[in-house]
Amino acid sequence: MPPFHPEEGSLFFKKKRLIDPIPILPNCQNQAFCGSSQLIVIKYQIMIMLTIFVGTILSVYLSILFSTKMVFDRRNMLSESILKRA
Repeated sequence: MPPFHPEEGSLFFKKKRLIDPIPILPNCQNQAFCGSSQLIVIKYQIMIMLTIFVGTILSVYLSILFSTKMVFDRRNMLSESILKRA
């Protein structure tokens, strides 16, 4: 037996329209900018890409800065405390 698919003119749809008068909107359930102009969406994507880029550069810079303080001494020589003792 095929699954039941009510048609547009059936009593089910007529009653549903009376009970639920919410208009049918485009399928935008998982989209942040549904109905917005494409220029706004492009600007948002560029902002997100720049934020990720700046965050990555900042984390690399800080990790190099902190690691050089641990690895090198005051005279910029390799600290012997980090070497593995055999």
